[in-house]
Amino acid sequence: MQRAAALERELAEANAELKKLRGRSVQALERELAEMRTELTATRAELEELRKATAAVVKPAAATKPVPAKAAPPRRSIDVKQTLSMAKMAVEMRKFDRALELCRDLVEHGVESKDLCRGDVYLMMGRIMLEQKKPKQAVELFEQGLTLEPHHKHLLRAIDDLGGKR
Repeated sequence: MQRAAALERELAEANAELKKLRGRSVQALERELAEMRTELTATRAELEELRKATAAVVKPAAATKPVPAKAAPPRRSIDVKQTLSMAKMAVEMRKFDRALELCRDLVEHGVESKDLCRGDVYLMMGRIMLEQKKPKQAVELFEQGLTLEPHHKHLLRAIDDLGGKR
């Protein structure tokens, strides 16, 4: 009998403690949820900024004659300086996929510009890969940049820092 009463008291104490823990957990979860909502709002605002900036980068194509079915599509022109600054901003915001996309646009849509060299773009892409803990892909990108600009000192240094051969 005494043992049963003692067990009932222990059970009641455990239930009371459980209620306290549940209360704290709910409060903690509510705080965490509020923080996540704030972060989501900020992320949505950043995304909207990037969308607006991207829309400004892509210039509408001038009216042209119809392109024959077998012809390659016309290359879209991009603002090199603006695209590069957007890529840098995306890196700072740790939006690495967006930064890589912008860098690829620079490479694919003609970086031949006095404002930038392709080696710099490959350097940025390689550094993004390093941030993402992907050293093999980083080395590949650094080496691609060196095929375009064999004497690019920052690419050479990046390869050396990773223990690559050049």
